Amino acid sequence: KEKTEILIDYKNNWVIDDIILTDKTEYFMNIKHFFNNKKIKKYPCIIWIKFTLYNPNDTTEWVIIEESGVSGMLIDAIYEYNDNGVKSLENFKLIKNKSYSINIKKGETKSYYLKYNPFFLFGSNIKIITQNEYNESYKNYFLFFGFFFGIVLIMSFYNFFLFFSFYDVSYIFYIIFILTFSFLLFSSAIKPTIK
Repeated sequence: KEKTEILIDYKNNWVIDDIILTDKTEYFMNIKHFFNNKKIKKYPCIIWIKFTLYNPNDTTEWVIIEESGVSGMLIDAIYEYNDNGVKSLENFKLIKNKSYSINIKKGETKSYYLKYNPFFLFGSNIKIITQNEYNESYKNYFLFFGFFFGIVLIMSFYNFFLFFSFYDVSYIFYIIFILTFSFLLFSSAIKPTIK
């Protein structure tokens, strides 16, 4: 946390190139100092968070996870910066657009820039874990939903055959209802807790 810094863009017009290529280092402040003073002078604004990761381990596959009580994405964008330049991690999103897959080789250092919606900043948490820990955490999650959707599909097929047996339109409406409700439940389901 001591190496985590925060920048507030009150004009909402800076992009990642402005942050990295031009000298904005004087605008960044230590995140502890920011939260102690809680100085956001006006809304709307954009908050940039910068942190640097060094990998001393043999594990190269890591995952950045955004945890919050709010459904949906709170991070507007995330960028990776090293000697090779800047790379957007939009194409590295994993489950429910709340996780990003990253690769850091042993002994390598990379910086990350997160563009945040400030209204929800105080209710979110960022965790960095290995890909194996991530997969293990989601194994039971997918097992449960696989079982759940298996039952839903069986019920749908069963009611489909009942429709052809009795020619009652209510069976079709029931099929539409249970499929719609199930997909809605899955799309807004609570993610597993990552230890």
